[in-house]
Amino acid sequence: YVRRGVEIESELEHKPWTATEFSVVDPNGVRLRFAEFRDKPEKKAALEGVTYRLRHLTKEEHEQFYRAVGWDGSYNNELTPERLCQSPLVTVVAEYEGRAIGAASISGNGVEAFIVRDVIVLPEYQGRGVGTGVMKRLMDWTEANVPKGANVILQTGGGAPSFYEGFGFIGTDKGLLGMYFTR
Repeated sequence: YVRRGVEIESELEHKPWTATEFSVVDPNGVRLRFAEFRDKPEKKAALEGVTYRLRHLTKEEHEQFYRAVGWDGSYNNELTPERLCQSPLVTVVAEYEGRAIGAASISGNGVEAFIVRDVIVLPEYQGRGVGTGVMKRLMDWTEANVPKGANVILQTGGGAPSFYEGFGFIGTDKGLLGMYFTR
């Protein structure tokens, strides 16, 4: 792609979610991401002493999480850490030794549409049960707070569907299609 003069949006990189990926922009301005998924790393021992709290992330924690997993390029003048921290209906934060190490949020209208977003664990704590702990508590919250018949929606990258299937989410192979647009 480089030899052919394609605009590289993000360089080839090993991601913590077991993918090696890069992004290009085609001549029409459409962003294309190419990824190859590696075998999952060896299972690590569960992290003991993690506490889970329902609270919003601080602006600094949000920036730290987005930077750690490479999502910080999505900020703009209207989509800022301050606004993203205020928007969720609920956020589960995993804390270890006095600092936030993982989180997951649900946004939506609070009636019939609930959107799971920003499921993030700092790379040095991934594979130690923190993401599972965050999602379990988020699903407990949905059981207690989401009305029957409401939609709980999740969008994820290609390397994580089996993780979310364990929490009851189904993908396109079950007749659903995730769609979105960026304003």
